[in-house]
Amino acid sequence: MAHIIKRAVEKAEDSESLNIAIYVAQDCTVYKGFVLNLCETPLKGGTIPGCDWKSIMLLVSAQLGGENLNPVYMQCVKEILKLECCIGIIGGKPKHSLNFTGFQDDFLLCLDPHYCQPVVDVTKPDFLLESFHCISSKKLSFTKMDPRCTIRFYAQTKENFENLCKNVTMVLSSSSLKKITLFSLLQVAVLRIMA
Repeated sequence: MAHIIKRAVEKAEDSESLNIAIYVAQDCTVYKGFVLNLCETPLKGGTIPGCDWKSIMLLVSAQLGGENLNPVYMQCVKEILKLECCIGIIGGKPKHSLNFTGFQDDFLLCLDPHYCQPVVDVTKPDFLLESFHCISSKKLSFTKMDPRCTIRFYAQTKENFENLCKNVTMVLSSSSLKKITLFSLLQVAVLRIMA
């Protein structure tokens, strides 16, 4: 799913005007140097006046267990979802995709991407705001979550990205979560020289 999102943004008709970069973590590792390079790279044909940073969406694919979610990851997922920079988790339950946006006790709050509703013309001054709200919220027990998921983060500015790194590092290194590795943030990419 992460690569599909990246490709869709890259292929968008006006992708340059979106001023956003998509970073897909490889091997559950976010290389901060690569992200900085990606976000500080000028847009084709020059930069947007006064803009020297592209906002970034980080997509980190994770495996949180074998066939079922390993309970040791529950607290870490909860802490990640609490972060302001986390924009949710793409996941679901077996054979049904869902977007997780938060949690309550041992239940994930979710949106169903398959839910359809009529298009809204937002160019009209009196468009219906109700179309942007769910009629009812859905919950899924952590125990029913498919362990394969993609965690999404967003940083609009370089300062937001630095805060994202600091906050995610604090969560991942907290004393209660040190025994597990959800993913890693590394300062510089490791260069591998093949002989």
